[in-house]
Amino acid sequence: MHQTRSAGSHPPLLERIHRAGWTAHAATGEEFNRENPDIRIIMQRMDWYTYYNKLFVAGIGGRAPEVFIIHASNIPRFIHADFLRPMDDLLEKEMGLEKKDFFPPAWNAAGDQGKQYGIPLDISIHGMYYNKSLFRAAGIVDAAGEPRPPRNQKEFMEALRKLTLDRDGDGDIDQWGFVFTNTRNNLLVLMVQFGGMFFDRENRQCLLNSEGNVRALTWCRDLIHREKLAPSPENFIAWLGFRQGNVANLEDAYTQSLDLLFQLAVPRGPREVPGIPFCVFVESGKVENPSYQMGFIGMQHAAAFHLLRHGRTKERPDYVKRGTDIIQFWVDNSFREKSHRLPSSWYAGGWGDNWELDKNKSFLRNVAEGTHDILRAYEWESKDGTAHPDWLAYGQRFGDWLLESQSADGSWNNRYSLEGAPVLDPGPAPSGTLFPVPLLLQLHHLTGRQAYLDAALKAGEFGYREFY
Repeated sequence: MHQTRSAGSHPPLLERIHRAGWTAHAATGEEFNRENPDIRIIMQRMDWYTYYNKLFVAGIGGRAPEVFIIHASNIPRFIHADFLRPMDDLLEKEMGLEKKDFFPPAWNAAGDQGKQYGIPLDISIHGMYYNKSLFRAAGIVDAAGEPRPPRNQKEFMEALRKLTLDRDGDGDIDQWGFVFTNTRNNLLVLMVQFGGMFFDRENRQCLLNSEGNVRALTWCRDLIHREKLAPSPENFIAWLGFRQGNVANLEDAYTQSLDLLFQLAVPRGPREVPGIPFCVFVESGKVENPSYQMGFIGMQHAAAFHLLRHGRTKERPDYVKRGTDIIQFWVDNSFREKSHRLPSSWYAGGWGDNWELDKNKSFLRNVAEGTHDILRAYEWESKDGTAHPDWLAYGQRFGDWLLESQSADGSWNNRYSLEGAPVLDPGPAPSGTLFPVPLLLQLHHLTGRQAYLDAALKAGEFGYREFY
């Protein structure tokens, strides 16, 4: 969107962006920085409410950026405040853009009264996740026995009645057939399906009490209160219920989670290393602790694996690069000395270029879980035809140390120095024994080496004997 400015000469467009600031998607900003080395865009992340408040206040003070992103629904508000100027004169002459190059509804959404105020960036679409296991258990399958998601409202309601269960007969629902997620977007989609809309086509008249909208809201209310096939959305964490197997349908969950991880895993610190911050406030998105930890709480490599896989599956090279960069940094740097038998498991990240947080000692759980995720990423990439032999070698280096250091009874200690010496912590010393098992099984799967399988079985026997 272009901001209104007083008359006068303007510097070239890119210089104006540089001086005023530019809020954009991370991948867009990174690409711009690469293509324009003389200009530096610094990315800032904040929740939408804070962003719009800052943007509006900056506009009032004449300090707003000349290029910024807003939702199409906010265009009228910014026009009426005189914060936007029509950009029709810039489109073809300076940008080489034409209306015919865009999807008409998206293009028209960025205009008002025949004038164009913005360029469409993206279109948010809605899909529905469904739990295949729960569909099979309920008998909602096709002729081949595969789960068959509903294709119309009648099938949808029939499926929900089969999927909503009070398993123990105590009057409380144990498994829901459907849950509402982002209620604003859910409602908009349902209103359109029932023939309604918030405003008329000219955005001049509110239509909330129209027949279609009333039918949509009535359907939502009845689904919760009369049919009792969905929980009330207040205080219900939809994605968590879906993951726990208590919800059969869920919109947006995995994709939204990956989008959040991608936004959080930006490069930080003096070396601009990407990673997932150790601590982030859920509501505001504020990063409290910008360090990166391997496995356990930090889960750097699990996040990287999911980013990489999602990027390959959905053809998102920015996700692939982000996941790859995270893993590659640890493969290249976390074994800090040739003499080290274990990698360092905690990097300062946004706090600096050092590994001092783990005090030269690594918990076996952190290293085992992180290395296992690196090997999961290695296997996925190999199937896609992309070779990362150094990722496998990284896993083998730690796996071979596990073979050498395993006690005769099959156990390992809870924590070790980077040179491989056990650290005697209070409590049961072999409490970390079971964490390397998935890693050793993965190494056996990838290499065929019997010693990895034998060590995993030996550790499993110890765990069954001592912990079960």
